Amino acid sequence: MIAEYNPFESGITGFHALNILLAMVTSVLLFLIFVKARYLFIKPSVWLLAVSHVLVQWPAALFFGYYQSWLPRPIEFSALFQGTIILGLVLTVPLFRPTAKLAWARLGAKGVTNSPIGISPDILAISILAVVNVVAIGLYLAEVPLQCTGLYSLVTSPDVFPLAREISLKLVKPALPRYALTLASSSIVPLMTGLLVMQIIKHGRTQSFGATLSCLICLIAAWLLADLTGAKGVFVALSLVVTFTFLWWRRISVNPLVAAIALICSLLPAIAITTVIGAAPFRDRGSYDIDFCLNVVGLSIPRLSNGNLKAEQPALQERRKELIASLVIKQDETIAPSFDDEKSHEREGPKYLKILKDNIMPVFYRAAVVPLQTGGWFVHHEQMQGPIGIGGIPRIARLLGVPVVDAPNLIGRTYGPVYYGHEVSPTISASTSFIFANYAYFGPLAIAMNIALILLLDIALFAFVRVNAFLLVPLLGALTPVSFKFLEAEYLTVWLTHGYGVMILLALALTFFLKYCPHNAAVEAKA
Repeated sequence: MIAEYNPFESGITGFHALNILLAMVTSVLLFLIFVKARYLFIKPSVWLLAVSHVLVQWPAALFFGYYQSWLPRPIEFSALFQGTIILGLVLTVPLFRPTAKLAWARLGAKGVTNSPIGISPDILAISILAVVNVVAIGLYLAEVPLQCTGLYSLVTSPDVFPLAREISLKLVKPALPRYALTLASSSIVPLMTGLLVMQIIKHGRTQSFGATLSCLICLIAAWLLADLTGAKGVFVALSLVVTFTFLWWRRISVNPLVAAIALICSLLPAIAITTVIGAAPFRDRGSYDIDFCLNVVGLSIPRLSNGNLKAEQPALQERRKELIASLVIKQDETIAPSFDDEKSHEREGPKYLKILKDNIMPVFYRAAVVPLQTGGWFVHHEQMQGPIGIGGIPRIARLLGVPVVDAPNLIGRTYGPVYYGHEVSPTISASTSFIFANYAYFGPLAIAMNIALILLLDIALFAFVRVNAFLLVPLLGALTPVSFKFLEAEYLTVWLTHGYGVMILLALALTFFLKYCPHNAAVEAKA
């Protein structure tokens, strides 16, 4: 197990040292780009390569001895992560430089100065996104009542939360409400968050405390609506939008200490919300009716006894809960440790620290540890069983009429029991970065594919130079955290489900409305 591997006790081979040296060279290259050509950091490919350098290249290089001890062809593993990141960085530097410079220069522009209906364009954009968000959430709540959402369960009945979260999204049969909530949480609210942060900055500088407070209230309301499933990662992801919006507003020219403070401050809303949700006074103010909610989503479960759930004997009730819970994946058990031990109750400390540990730490564990951990499984599977092929990418496989292979489930069921030391859920999904997933599908050819896919992200530059200037910083702030998603999920999934492509289209649509709506005087002026 990688957690038990100590590279200093195990010794460092020459090839292991070479991997560390290559990681150091990449660090120097990124530092030189940041100092000499900072405008290149507006390129999404550079964001992703920088994040991959920190969360993939360095850990894989430091722990290469661990992978060398059990992978049949560790040199291919090294070529995969080193080649993708280093060659990707070398190739992206000369591409689209003029467009990157133009986009960088627009960070200081004001954009449209007046809107068709006489209110400021930034407020109009926020209002439009708020209306679209309410419509999307309304479509979802029309199918899934509030009392059947994961967030409601988290407040009133946390003991059944893993099941409630699955019922509130994955087990909803109609596609429209699922897509509506996903659209709200991954695209509409992040972009709206970026715009609200810019309003908070503007009103904070003019000491308009009432307007600042109004923006904060709107921000918290939007976040709560975006996280009706109760997933821990949503609040943290939106907090990162706050941080990156601030950094782009400053053209990423901030003191590292200021950046760290900004990150901590941006996490405060997420911590505050999870603390309030987890507070004892909110418990037992209602109850999560499993029977009712299962009927809402059209899932029938055989009863273990007659009568409703509340009237059953405690033993039967517990058995029935276990039966229902066994039908769905409990994701938290497969993506993160409990961050607990047998002595934890003796030193629990303040409740807010426990809530932070239970709600925030697993999210960072998933982003920083899991992709590389499961990535090794994908690499080992290819080296033992051969490439899975195009069937591993469901959307493309269906278009081509190729049988679909649920690779994350297949690999999770194969390696999960070995890693965790016990049986895992039959619906386990071992998610990893497209860097490793593509290797499992296509073998060494994945190196060239990965580089091409990373460079393809830079088509967003052509949107950056076209969206209204006041939308650019919020759009960058909302898109930058998506770089982390590319390390957790497959490429098309991030474009379509996690909002990378949708947010770009939303910003372009808002720009089109503000520019071409009748009676609109659109003027771009330098700040």
